[in-house]
Amino acid sequence: MVEDKVVLLSALIEQLSDDAPKSAAQIQGDRDEVLIGLRDLLFLGFIKGNFSYCTYSDVIGPMLDDAEHIVLTRRGRALQA
Repeated sequence: MVEDKVVLLSALIEQLSDDAPKSAAQIQGDRDEVLIGLRDLLFLGFIKGNFSYCTYSDVIGPMLDDAEHIVLTRRGRALQA
């Protein structure tokens, strides 16, 4: 499970940059997994952008419904290979 999460977050970080904003729809992968991964990256301070939340939540907090203008923060950029 942890390994799957690391793979997901790494794949998301590879698709993002600090100077070319993307929306969740532009990121490759299963939409639900992308949104869960983006929420994790946001929680860790690796991305910033405009995020909207749905009414569902889990132990971490509200689930993302959509995301726009997503870019890596300096912290997130440091994780890129």
